[in-house]
Amino acid sequence: YFWISGRIFWQKGKKRPNNSGANCHFWRGGKSFEEYPQDWTDDLRDAIRKENYKKSVYKISEVQTLERFVEKYENEIKKVISNNIAYDELDNLEKLDLETLKTAFELLPLKTENEDHKKFLNEIFPIFSKKLLIDDDRTETDYALEHKFLEKFAYFILTCKKKEIEIYLKSFVDNFSNSEGVADFFQEFIFAEDRLNQYEEFWIVWNAFYGKIVEICKKGSSYYYTKEIIYNYLLAWQYWKKDAREWHTLKEKEKLFYKKVAQDMGPCPAVLYSISKVLNDIGTNFLEDGIFWVSGILKRNKNLFSEELEINTIFYIENIVRRYILTNRQKIKKISRIKKNIITILNFLIERGSVTGYLLREDIL
Repeated sequence: YFWISGRIFWQKGKKRPNNSGANCHFWRGGKSFEEYPQDWTDDLRDAIRKENYKKSVYKISEVQTLERFVEKYENEIKKVISNNIAYDELDNLEKLDLETLKTAFELLPLKTENEDHKKFLNEIFPIFSKKLLIDDDRTETDYALEHKFLEKFAYFILTCKKKEIEIYLKSFVDNFSNSEGVADFFQEFIFAEDRLNQYEEFWIVWNAFYGKIVEICKKGSSYYYTKEIIYNYLLAWQYWKKDAREWHTLKEKEKLFYKKVAQDMGPCPAVLYSISKVLNDIGTNFLEDGIFWVSGILKRNKNLFSEELEINTIFYIENIVRRYILTNRQKIKKISRIKKNIITILNFLIERGSVTGYLLREDIL
């Protein structure tokens, strides 16, 4: 796994800091009070405060507040305990805050077959897709909520029935935008897939967004999050281990995926970078075909010879072409098609001022 939780070990003999209240790293400015109905935080407490004031009591205890809450909502609590609340009794879910909906979603089991659960999911997913994929005006609390939701969502989708995946994804595809939320969406799915190894389910998800990725590539890299979205979608992920040379969800079949990407998205510099990076790490075994993907992109898109490239693009291309020449020297000399494609890549590197490209070209001519 790639996330490592940080921990602080306190030294004996030293005074511990005050981590209560606003000093606690979980503090959200009293945000927790906002997650309950208004009469829980305002009306109920005001009523208790007035009663206590008449008795010359100027404090409100949590026990007193909870007792009053239980008294006021006794019938509702009994229904919850006895599991007698019908789904149809719920009010409009759009009126509820996202924290409440997220918590309810987290409580649902994976692979649920309950029809009420499915109704609930089909109502809340459009709500979350609009908020997380379109709205970039987010606070620190919103980021935490997004992470928790997307983490559960990725696990839920990757473990549900294949025929249901596109149904649950529909609102996320429809609300796809050039936003940080979309980049995070793909990242959470990669994290989840790395743990779950749900090969077919993962590629159903990826293929559902293919057309949307083609669209943002055609619009260019002018939008702020385009690059990050493309990196994550094409698996040119920053969190792979340095020595990772394969991935259980990248199989022989995915050569067709990258070949199609090279044809459909080639003009975008972020795509050239992503394919080159993948060929250097988890897609090392695709090198034989990858040389043709890269050369094809360069032949069809002359803008890449002069346009600003992503950092390390040249470095990654130098690595793959050097590795290919070292292991296929005789093949390059005998097969003209391969030689022409290698020279296309080397000419590109030379145009970009690469000494490595120049030396390699001299070596095979």
